[in-house]
Amino acid sequence: MSESAKLAVAGLISVALRRKLNRVIDVEWLLHNDDYAREVMRIARKQEMPELSQYAARMDELIFGKAIAVQSAPVVQDTMRKSTVVNDGEDEVGIENQYIGALR
Repeated sequence: MSESAKLAVAGLISVALRRKLNRVIDVEWLLHNDDYAREVMRIARKQEMPELSQYAARMDELIFGKAIAVQSAPVVQDTMRKSTVVNDGEDEVGIENQYIGALR
């Protein structure tokens, strides 16, 4: 899968964990370290929040290639559909530079 799709889902997980549980994760490390990704997914599923479970299932599918049967809510499907449509035509290298530049 594309890095932009992974980054989009990782961002959703990060925001949900921060807002609802006051937990902060490193999104870049999540994308590049499989052990860290597994631990973040475990924490997300442990919270028994449908939104986080759906994001965790999608992230597992994107990173590890396993599809987990979790029924997703229409809001999540719309969010994912919009992010893939917007990001399909963009250059991934340009996205990384814009993302890093916007944080500083």
